[in-house]
Amino acid sequence: MTHFGIRKTEHARRRQQQRGVRDEAMAAALLWGRPISLRGARTAFFLDRRSTESARRRGAELSRFEGTVVVESHDGAVITVIRCRRRFRRQKRER
Repeated sequence: MTHFGIRKTEHARRRQQQRGVRDEAMAAALLWGRPISLRGARTAFFLDRRSTESARRRGAELSRFEGTVVVESHDGAVITVIRCRRRFRRQKRER
């Protein structure tokens, strides 16, 4: 089932419910969030302060969703969702 045109894996549905992330927050992150490339052909969309301020200047009030991170697979399905108040950083590869 999709809400807001978002395809979610079962894992993403569980995490969304556990973490209390609304469909509106996920849609906002995918639309307005800063894309960050991850290993394994995945992309995270981080709705940070800069993104929410940019959206506000264009008439969308998204500050309540700030800190939402949506991880999407290469085929466009949402893998997981995170609520993160600190700056989201890519994991560095250990040597």
